[in-house]
Amino acid sequence: TVFAARYRDKIANDANFVPQNVSRLKNGGLEIAARQQLGLWALAGEATLQNMVDADTEARQLRRPRQQLAWRAYRDAGAFGAGVALRHVGARPDFGGVALPSHTLVDLSARWRFAAWTWSAVLDNLFDRAYQPTAGFNGKPRSLFVSLAWQAQP
Repeated sequence: TVFAARYRDKIANDANFVPQNVSRLKNGGLEIAARQQLGLWALAGEATLQNMVDADTEARQLRRPRQQLAWRAYRDAGAFGAGVALRHVGARPDFGGVALPSHTLVDLSARWRFAAWTWSAVLDNLFDRAYQPTAGFNGKPRSLFVSLAWQAQP
């Protein structure tokens, strides 16, 4: 999808998180998505390339990366399943002239079904990558979530 959008009177927070009016913004770019099933493998990928700027000054909007990418592969083998995901967020400006660098995260997931029970596990940020989604705030560290679910059988 190729897109071009223009906004009037958009609200954005200033450095003190006080809402301010931005008279005109424009954003243009490209979004690409693909999904494919290859036997037991499900593959998916998305990419957004954009350039959101103030229509009057051409200044980049804060916290808006020019590129965001995601890719996932999941293998479903009946009772067992496992997957890997890659998420990338491009560099972006933030308040106070801070330039946040790009970051890429890798996540893993697994599932095991038996009878009416399902064990699931998700490991986010596999390599414990330190990143800041916004200036002054740390991103989520490596995290493991394990769940056990039961579903009544018909």
